Amino acid sequence: MNTLPDLLRRRMATDATRTIMRRKDRGIWKPMNWGELGTRVRSLVRAMQADGFGRGTTGAILADTHPEWLQADLALQSAGGVSAGLWPNAGVDEITEQLRDSGARLVFAENEEQLDKVLKARTACPALCRVVIFDMKGLRGLADPMCTSFAEYMTSGASAADTWDATIDALDPDTPAALIYHHDDPIRLSHGNIAAAIETAMRLFAPNAEDERLVVMPLPHVSERVLGSYLSLHTGCISNFGESSGTLEENLREVKPTLLVAAPSLWKRFHDRIALATSAATRIQRVICRVALAGGVRAGESRANGRRSMPWSMAIEWLAWPVLANIRRDLGLSRLRLGLIAGGTTTPDLVRWFMALGIDPIEVYGPAESSGLAAAPAPGAIRPGDVGYAIAPDLLRVTPDGEIELNSAALCQPGAASQSDGIWRRTGDAGVMTDGRLTVLGRAADTITLLDGSEVHPEPIERALCLSPYIADALVVGDGRSFPGCLIRLEPEAVEGWAHAKRVSFAGFADLANTAEVRALLQTEIERVNKAAARAAPVRAFRAIDRPLQEGDPELNSLGGLRRVPAMTTFRSLISVMYDEATHPAE
Repeated sequence: MNTLPDLLRRRMATDATRTIMRRKDRGIWKPMNWGELGTRVRSLVRAMQADGFGRGTTGAILADTHPEWLQADLALQSAGGVSAGLWPNAGVDEITEQLRDSGARLVFAENEEQLDKVLKARTACPALCRVVIFDMKGLRGLADPMCTSFAEYMTSGASAADTWDATIDALDPDTPAALIYHHDDPIRLSHGNIAAAIETAMRLFAPNAEDERLVVMPLPHVSERVLGSYLSLHTGCISNFGESSGTLEENLREVKPTLLVAAPSLWKRFHDRIALATSAATRIQRVICRVALAGGVRAGESRANGRRSMPWSMAIEWLAWPVLANIRRDLGLSRLRLGLIAGGTTTPDLVRWFMALGIDPIEVYGPAESSGLAAAPAPGAIRPGDVGYAIAPDLLRVTPDGEIELNSAALCQPGAASQSDGIWRRTGDAGVMTDGRLTVLGRAADTITLLDGSEVHPEPIERALCLSPYIADALVVGDGRSFPGCLIRLEPEAVEGWAHAKRVSFAGFADLANTAEVRALLQTEIERVNKAAARAAPVRAFRAIDRPLQEGDPELNSLGGLRRVPAMTTFRSLISVMYDEATHPAE
């Protein structure tokens, strides 16, 4: 592949009637073929060029994950510009800073909510001259000359000269194509960066045109953008866009994807659903499920080690297979052959659980500056707990102080906020390299230094705690303290269901989070993780966050996880109480 716009142009000519994506609208899956996609993108390019949008110009997309997002993205690149994906749950201040710093001339906004953010930001963004709105619901009376609907904009360039072919031909591997916002650093990817990542993914994972996937990650995320959408365009894999996150389970059962690129939180959600269903089942059903999973674990270990199971073990695995097949079918994963855990790493036990089901998920390590792919195990070479080998020799290394570095000569042009040391670029991630295989320990800046000078990496503890279906997220703290403590974000529905089943009385979420029964439940999970790790500095104090957190809250990141600094600031008093109680227990 040379560039995505060139790929689109060629597929319009050779596969015009072949379906490349579907969108679920009012319960019906509506297909779009290559010809329709290309026609829409070409019309958008003409409109952009009539607006003065040209080579090197930046345009931004502020919307949830919909087909229009990808159409706008491809159009911005096809016009010779840079496509900046903004997170739709970002606040006005963050959007203002990104639009100003990127110099965006054009913004695609999803709806009235996102338009409101852009209009509040535009006085601080002098380059901005056009806002295109996907969904005009509630905006019928809008009379702002800067704003237009997506449908109107697509036809606005009909009288302009068609320079589609010339513009695409002028693109080269060094031409900037995409702007990714990652840990607040702007990362600029060229067409060559994207093409190299896709070529490597093809070699490692071998996706093909017969695959189907459900789009479940936000498109501003580099993993969804490159390993999800761009890779699917390259292979011809059909991308299915659901109506909303609330219909995810239904969509999975309908699509039955063969390929899935998902964040650790979704893989955990699969596990939690089965764990909760099993806990509510009859005793004999729980025993059957437990025995089946034990047989699956043995089969998974045999696959990972490249050996055949013993005859007696094969008999157990054969008997377990119908149970495990039913679980896969219920999750909508009955056809899954390639699952990527992207956008973060997870606990080894979660990987083993999926391997027991007969699914071998591949953990991918890929900061934005690597176009989403820097290390990964090949299928059949999965080792729970690490992310495999670097995708190319001399691409990454771990410094003596434990930070992962990437060879910038093989990557993208660093953003303005990036750090570099010669040709090696610091990722900000902590890791360990063993026999060439990389284990990611989390963000280096999050490392906790206890009072005695010992260091604790909080993320592996947090991942292990999140294997519990009752824990949505965990935040290990303790810098300058004698021992680690932990703030726990509860899964409200799961904990409330558990409390009702156990006949625990409570008056609201805050009351529930502080009941003796819930504290005992969480204590069991803390002890499980402490025992499994046998670490020198076990977690000795914890408190449940006593209010639900929702998307858009400053304590949550773009993927719904706890943000360390904002959460520690908001819950500073809760942390103090937690340590006071642990240090001076009530008599």
